Amino acid sequence: MGLLTHWREAGFKKKNRSRRGSTFVEAALILPIAILSVSLIIAYAADKYDKVKAQTEEHNALREASMDGDRIDRGESDFVRNIDFLLEEI
Repeated sequence: MGLLTHWREAGFKKKNRSRRGSTFVEAALILPIAILSVSLIIAYAADKYDKVKAQTEEHNALREASMDGDRIDRGESDFVRNIDFLLEEI
């Protein structure tokens, strides 16, 4: 019985030591991965925002170029014209 008790105690102490260290190891692995993934998501969103902003500016430039006085005559349907004028009024 004495030998079995010593083996159990030795195994228990060994598990406690590795359990304490595993928390730090897990934090050291997970935290940088979490920070990297959040930064990648923010960078992706910023990139998409810049692309949409550039498309909007291009659309506005084309719209201004197609103006004939106060009226847009080329390349837009009446529906799009009405929506654009409605947005300008808001």
